[in-house]
Amino acid sequence: MNAQPDWKSLVRDVFAEGRPPGGKELWLRESIRLSRRRRLERRVNASIVACALVASSVFLAWKLRPVHRAEAMAALRNYTLIITKPLAPYAFVETKPLNASYLVTSSMPASVVHTSQGQFNAIDDAELLAFASPGPVILVRGFGGTEQLVFLDPK
Repeated sequence: MNAQPDWKSLVRDVFAEGRPPGGKELWLRESIRLSRRRRLERRVNASIVACALVASSVFLAWKLRPVHRAEAMAALRNYTLIITKPLAPYAFVETKPLNASYLVTSSMPASVVHTSQGQFNAIDDAELLAFASPGPVILVRGFGGTEQLVFLDPK
């Protein structure tokens, strides 16, 4: 009779003793399930490592990319170069003179009355407008408290 190696008899004893009927099949199914789970874990870990390597290489390539010469020169200058070119012919705007019926001219040049410093009484706006009441006038207020009385030509 052949002498069996010790480990074969040991395995046979382990499977035979203390197991319910069909225990060997249960043990084998559980072993296969665990080995499949470990294989899945290894694949997931390998995928995570591969993704991390790709992401880090993309990041490093982006950070270490060569700076374009124009960008480097722009960083050294303290001014901005503006390049111009002539307008296209369709962008020109031309004006034409108005017909005589659209022209508006004044009948006579406006006269400005200047006062000299001296003794005079200041009047308010109502008195000023009453003073010029025979014809149409407007009181125009300017900046700094200045005012102008403008006589309108009703013609």
